[in-house]
Amino acid sequence: GKVQVALMTTDRSKNSIFGDLKRTVDEHSVGTNYDLACLAQQTCLALLAAKIRGRRSGKAESTYNDWANREAVKFEKEYPPGTGDGGASTVVVSLLLELVGDQTQFDGAGLSFTQTEEVLQSIASDVMVEEGDCVNACELFWTPGEPTEVLTKMDLIQDFPELMTI
Repeated sequence: GKVQVALMTTDRSKNSIFGDLKRTVDEHSVGTNYDLACLAQQTCLALLAAKIRGRRSGKAESTYNDWANREAVKFEKEYPPGTGDGGASTVVVSLLLELVGDQTQFDGAGLSFTQTEEVLQSIASDVMVEEGDCVNACELFWTPGEPTEVLTKMDLIQDFPELMTI
């Protein structure tokens, strides 16, 4: 499955969504099923803690690799720096999952804040089944990647046309 959310933030500190995502990747990059499950769970919890907007796209397993490749290309782009510490920016976060016997319902994400929140809660719970053994693959992407970069509304339209703002 794929969940993609965008949120506006002015905080670039280690306690912001940027810091949460970096810390999550640093702590769970070993690659065991349990680490992948924790990566997915902690990402969902970090997004739930933030004010989010998002969209979910498609069903997963057979298209996981295609999604991962397409998303990676989008997130390699560098955005121009803002003023000073970067200033306010939209943050786009994509979480791609391949789960064994996946029963997670991704369909509600992006339709409303409440439905997106329910999908993230479901993922955070489902990935920990059997101590994460159900997670075959997990990819996490976010942009902007540097504290001084700013993702503008025009960047969102050009680089993430499928992302719905809710």
